[in-house]
Amino acid sequence: MKQRVIKRPDMPLAVIGTRTKEATSSTTTSGVSVTSTTTHIQVQPISPLPDLPGGQEVIDIPVSKLRVSPYNARRIRPPKRVSKIADSLKKNGQKDPLYVYPGVGDDEGYFMVLGGETRRLAALQIALPTLKAFVDWKVDPNDSLNLFRISNILNDSADECDLDRGMVAIDLLEKGYSQGEVAEVLGLDSRTHVQRLVKLASLPKRFIDFGQDYPERFSASLGAYINQAIERHGEDFGYDLLKAALVDELTHRRLAKAIEDGPSSRQAGQGRGKRLRRDSGFDITIPDAPGGRYDVYKSTSPGLKVLKLQVEIPDDLAKGLNEKLTEVLTKFFQPSQEQR
Repeated sequence: MKQRVIKRPDMPLAVIGTRTKEATSSTTTSGVSVTSTTTHIQVQPISPLPDLPGGQEVIDIPVSKLRVSPYNARRIRPPKRVSKIADSLKKNGQKDPLYVYPGVGDDEGYFMVLGGETRRLAALQIALPTLKAFVDWKVDPNDSLNLFRISNILNDSADECDLDRGMVAIDLLEKGYSQGEVAEVLGLDSRTHVQRLVKLASLPKRFIDFGQDYPERFSASLGAYINQAIERHGEDFGYDLLKAALVDELTHRRLAKAIEDGPSSRQAGQGRGKRLRRDSGFDITIPDAPGGRYDVYKSTSPGLKVLKLQVEIPDDLAKGLNEKLTEVLTKFFQPSQEQR
């Protein structure tokens, strides 16, 4: 896999200080050490960005002095991709520099990665000591909207996905920015698009965990269908539909048909494709947890019901709930067992 080529932003970088060839140690203008007694600052021209004002030079920065910026627009980095980039770094070396800025506050003394975080993770995986990086000395480290905007430019590639953009949208909205501002930063055409991305990134954790392995297909449009499936038939049905949609690449028409049909039972003797009709149910909301849903369906067998409980809750609560359910179910079914 080829390493990501960072695009040239439409804004200048500051000049990155003077060249140092003989020093055994060096300190940047911000007081951040970028070399050790055994590592020299190496400043050299980089061909991929020949027209970048003030960006004709880069420096080597110890990987231990690099941190991902909280405003990095790319959030999904599957382990397989990191491993492939690590293999590329081993075989071919670093092809393009990272884009970083000096950290402040708790991050003072570090450089924050806006572009090239996957390569930083790959470098950690193979114990690479340093990485080349452009340092933007002029950017305001507290201007979250501008930093997201820059990172969105730097990370604009085929590997970007709607889930990345949805997570960024949530962060910006929580910081008080309007949907219009978020749409502008992410290069979206409407506020409605922002809302769809937010709904995608707000799906339960197990949906996100499964979907991030299919970044191109796990889209805002698919998320709209999955949210509709959850609202009509419960989380369990929505999760099964998501897996089928991603693995089997279901069309929108087939997704709509599956939602219209609802859950079906395919147990032996019941016939293929017979639907279970939901009688009642309710969502289960748990603070600081995904929660879940409880549903009651009419069975395909006369006089019977199908009960479904699907919920994600903290371990301690799950333990207590399991004990209570076991106690209630044991007492409830005891008379039936004694009659037999």
